[in-house]
Amino acid sequence: MNAADDLVGHRIGHRAIARQQGHAALARGQQYATQSVAGEFRAPAHRFVMTDGPEGGIAILAPGFFEYEAEPDSVHVTLLRAVGRLSRDDLPTRTGHAGWPTPVTVSLAYDGDRALVTHGEPVPVTADELIGAPPESRAAIVHLGPEPTAWIPQAHRAGTLVFAEVGWDPSQQWSGAMLDQLSHCYAFLPNAEEAMAYTRTSTPRAAVAKLADLVPLAVVTCGRDGAIAIDSGTGEEAWAPALAVDAVDTTGAGDIFGASLVAGTLAGWPLTDRLHFANLCAGLSVQKVGGAPAAPGWPGIARWWHSTHDAQLRNDYAFLDQVME
Repeated sequence: MNAADDLVGHRIGHRAIARQQGHAALARGQQYATQSVAGEFRAPAHRFVMTDGPEGGIAILAPGFFEYEAEPDSVHVTLLRAVGRLSRDDLPTRTGHAGWPTPVTVSLAYDGDRALVTHGEPVPVTADELIGAPPESRAAIVHLGPEPTAWIPQAHRAGTLVFAEVGWDPSQQWSGAMLDQLSHCYAFLPNAEEAMAYTRTSTPRAAVAKLADLVPLAVVTCGRDGAIAIDSGTGEEAWAPALAVDAVDTTGAGDIFGASLVAGTLAGWPLTDRLHFANLCAGLSVQKVGGAPAAPGWPGIARWWHSTHDAQLRNDYAFLDQVME
């Protein structure tokens, strides 16, 4: 059997090829008659779809799907359709389409690292047009881009604590203009390489010290070496080691770190506890495959805490006893 991934229009599917002649389509264990439409065979599918013939066949099983095309030598299952393909632009209740084709990013985890492959089209509106007047909120996490946006200063003036992140600069210029946007941010959370590149320093500690002059809370994540931070508002400086785990998939670990840091900040925890908590949540997440679904949540944190007997960890995370009361 051969397999090849298809990307057709705004549909992402998987084509499985098998040598066979003639076919029947099955769904939920029942056989359905197929009709030939423009040379293609179509039939409903829910739990699985199968084609078979004198020379072989193939079956595809999944928790649930609702579209496929059965051809004489293959089955094409639709995994995702974007709203740009399904929406109409002539409805009396809406002007234009429901939205642009949904971007899709696939994470490929291997050898303790991961690569991201994205398919999408340019966003037809700016972030300011999409967000408009930002809603009232205690905190917001934002990914800074090359161009400043108007909604971040608005949120800052409204009292929102803005936690900013950045991405890798493919141009390798690391323009200092990016840091000008931090004047409207409460916290900045780059990784060590990003922090040293933007501050033109040679160590994470030197980088976090320079960033602390720009934002009330400067945090630099250092991978397996943990995280360091300076809270200019309280005068606290802290370092917390990373949780020692076997990483399976690091997708989303940075986002989980950031969200956990926000939670600890809003709860008013000491800086050291905030860093430990963020490292814990990120560390637990990389032991599973997936981004958001791998986030531990309070049940996962409680299970880890109650099964941990290491004296140093019991000391570092003693605050969890009060947090989870």
